[in-house]
Amino acid sequence: MNRKEKWTQRRKSANLKLYIIMILLTVVVLAPLNYFVLTGLNKPQETKKEVANVSKQETKESTQPSSKSQVYEQAKNSKIDTSKWISVQEEAWIPTLMYHHITPEIADSNCLAPEDFESQLDALKKDGYISVSPEEVYLILTENKKPAKKIVCLTFDDGFDDFYKNAYPLLKKYNMKATSFVVTNFLNKVSFLTDQQLLEMKKSGLISFQSHTVSHQSMESLNVDDQLEQLKTSKKHLDDLLKQDTLVICYPSGKLNDDTADLGIQAGYKLGFTTQPGFAAKSDGLLTLSRTRISSNMTGEEVINTLKAAGNH
Repeated sequence: MNRKEKWTQRRKSANLKLYIIMILLTVVVLAPLNYFVLTGLNKPQETKKEVANVSKQETKESTQPSSKSQVYEQAKNSKIDTSKWISVQEEAWIPTLMYHHITPEIADSNCLAPEDFESQLDALKKDGYISVSPEEVYLILTENKKPAKKIVCLTFDDGFDDFYKNAYPLLKKYNMKATSFVVTNFLNKVSFLTDQQLLEMKKSGLISFQSHTVSHQSMESLNVDDQLEQLKTSKKHLDDLLKQDTLVICYPSGKLNDDTADLGIQAGYKLGFTTQPGFAAKSDGLLTLSRTRISSNMTGEEVINTLKAAGNH
């Protein structure tokens, strides 16, 4: 019997016990009160409805974590097995590609047509690359080993809804992981992702959602208190919505000042991405990692050539 069947059986058993208890309470406790007895006997559907409502509430509560700390503890305990990963002799680094829009409407260099994006995924897959999650990125950089010889991290900035419409179906088709950096105040607004879309995509196991601050303000121009507010509030929003411990901050426009990285650590992040050209390496600072921007009309072959030119082979 699988987990779902066991859970269903336990729920039915609990519902039956609750129904019996309600009947006994009606007979034993309310018997002296003729009015209530008669009312209860004459309206069996109400009693049944009450039982169903109580049962439904119990079921709902049983599926919710008892506390936020329990959620984080569960996430912490579900560790990634790195025992079969490849040890790296020199410093481990990760080619991290930066996307914005995946759309047929090419308005600027941040827009990439879906067919070109598919060309890139196809080329990466055929050349033997596997995509990695933020959790895997952290382990690669801190433990100096990786899950495969050729790895790539795919990142998408701003949380536009074309990610759900155009990028997500292709990522599923090629079974490639990706990280979407969302601006929490933009969620559920026109042209941006919704809460339900985030929940749906996260459930696939392919998509991770991380912070791009609350309102996409340049961290470079904010004082310490305002930066900390942006960092903490966006993290809490995603933690609560997705029941996770959000570990990555992506700075809007890649801009930050001398305080930002330390504030990111203070806010609870383990990694931070900029728009500084290059690939992610620990020596750059875990809170100031580099990425490679992908522009319009860039083909899969050009992406592979970019990786080869950087010495990834």
